Amino acid sequence: MDVITPMAESLFNDDMKDLSMDFLELGLDSITDNEILREIPIVKAVCAIKKHLSQ
Repeated sequence: MDVITPMAESLFNDDMKDLSMDFLELGLDSITDNEILREIPIVKAVCAIKKHLSQ
């Protein structure tokens, strides 16, 4: 049980959140051929909007 808390804290810290968003962006970029859409940080924009609306 002593391992669960530090593991959960490391999984949900801001660094891992940013890394997860970057991987999601790579996945979205791989399914489109449109260069303009590839340059838009869609996942980060959606997360920022969600955060703003929840305040």
